[in-house]
Amino acid sequence: MQMLDDLGKQAGDAHRAGVIARNDLLKVSVKQSELQLQRLQLADGRHLAQLAFCQFLGIEYDPAMKMSDSLQPAPLPQSLFIENSQALPQRAEFSLLNIGVRAEKLQGDMKRGELLPQLGVGVGGFYLRIMQGHHQYNSMAFASLSIPISGWWGGAHELKEKKFREQIARNNMRDGGELLQLQMQQAWYELGESYREIELAQKLVEQSEESLKVNEESYRQGISLLSDLLDAQAGLQQARSRLIDAKAGNRVKTVNYLIVTGRTDLACNI
Repeated sequence: MQMLDDLGKQAGDAHRAGVIARNDLLKVSVKQSELQLQRLQLADGRHLAQLAFCQFLGIEYDPAMKMSDSLQPAPLPQSLFIENSQALPQRAEFSLLNIGVRAEKLQGDMKRGELLPQLGVGVGGFYLRIMQGHHQYNSMAFASLSIPISGWWGGAHELKEKKFREQIARNNMRDGGELLQLQMQQAWYELGESYREIELAQKLVEQSEESLKVNEESYRQGISLLSDLLDAQAGLQQARSRLIDAKAGNRVKTVNYLIVTGRTDLACNI
């Protein structure tokens, strides 16, 4: 804004001196009005964001609240990498699928136990007093074997069904695990792309700053037009906005990658 104010003064002096046309002066005024409107929209958006933040946390809004407007440097993607196979057991979804397999296997084992022959063994004894001074102790052992013949046919079919259910659960766990690993791989690619976007946006800012310096010098020397200078200034503003968006996007992708690889606790500290 300061640069536009200075430029507006210079343009006004140049117009009064007859160096530039009134059209160039109006261009500066339009840019100043656009910037003021953007500042107003930014202030309103910031206020709404603070209200939403307080509502989400369940705290009372304080007009004196100050929010940090800076982001920590983006960590290298390699520092966050983990093999998909190692991260898979940490996913709650995969743990649930594994529990489903174990539950189906347990039900099958229980049904199989019901169909097995039941063997019972026992030991008994009794004490007999025949006459005074004469006693006799006898013992006995017994065993019983129960074979579930009547329910064997239906039980065999039910046991087969349990086996199928267990296999279905195993297939679901395998398919679900593959989909989870595919999700991890996609999140990894997106994280790498977001980091590269930061690098490209940073280079664009540096190039735009250099372009603005060149155009300012050229304009002061009367070599370039005022429109070229305004375009260079607008280009720098757009480049900086793109860099901010790239950093914010990288933060989102970083958190997403940590979550899909089962490191939610680490994602809360980003």
